[in-house]
Amino acid sequence: MIEASLEEEVHLCEKNFNDSYRKVVNTLRDSPYSPEINAGSIDDHEEKISSMMETAGASACPDEMLRIEVSEGFRKIFIEFHEDLKLYEREFIVAASATDAAGTVEAAKSKTGGWDNLDEERFVKVLHSYERKHGTGKKPQLLYDTLALVLPNVSLVEIKKHVKFHQHLRFHLEKKKDRQREFQRRLEDLHSEAIEKFRGTIELEKEKTHKLQQLNALQHHCDQLHDQVSQWRVTKEAKERIEQQQREIEQMLGQQKQQEETLRKQRKLDQQKLIVAEYKYVQ
Repeated sequence: MIEASLEEEVHLCEKNFNDSYRKVVNTLRDSPYSPEINAGSIDDHEEKISSMMETAGASACPDEMLRIEVSEGFRKIFIEFHEDLKLYEREFIVAASATDAAGTVEAAKSKTGGWDNLDEERFVKVLHSYERKHGTGKKPQLLYDTLALVLPNVSLVEIKKHVKFHQHLRFHLEKKKDRQREFQRRLEDLHSEAIEKFRGTIELEKEKTHKLQQLNALQHHCDQLHDQVSQWRVTKEAKERIEQQQREIEQMLGQQKQQEETLRKQRKLDQQKLIVAEYKYVQ
């Protein structure tokens, strides 16, 4: 009964160990992330990316692939942002350099649309004052007339073209601002996601470590049971040998006793025969 109980406990222990081992191995193999890493880098923003990675908890994350995935995500956002800004700039230059606006690429690229600083300053003051009173794009003829009074040396055609240039410039700047806000929002969203991913991975690693510790403890317990069974078997075999020897001794003693009894009976019989023979001889 003892042997059967111990062996049953060992079998159950080994089964639990194997089940736990498979679960741990599957957990270690399964990765919640499958990143596709693109080979790209933005040297000018590596420090910013590094800072965001650090504040998100990347340094404590044991999953190198996840760290690479997140950093590449930040780089992708920076790349797309700067590519869009370049595209917006090209689109603005094309529109602003048209004949109904600045007229040339050089003028479109300048801060003043090709005008001198003094005329540009007067133009901007009138434009801003007009827009505050009447709104953007409303009553354009009134705007042209007002500008013509302030800029008597500039033709009405040039004034209209410069208004067109500033319309393109305003649209360009507003588009850049919108893209900047989107860029910032995407960075913040990715930063928040990174915090959650890093935190989840760290917790998962702690859980894996705990499971491995439990697995090691279970293995140690199984080893102890194996040792106990082995020791019990050795003790049992020794006991069986002793019992066998005792049975053999008892058997030998029994045989010896039987031989002695047979010998005693034979001697008694011989004595009786001798007495009878002597009696017959006397007669």
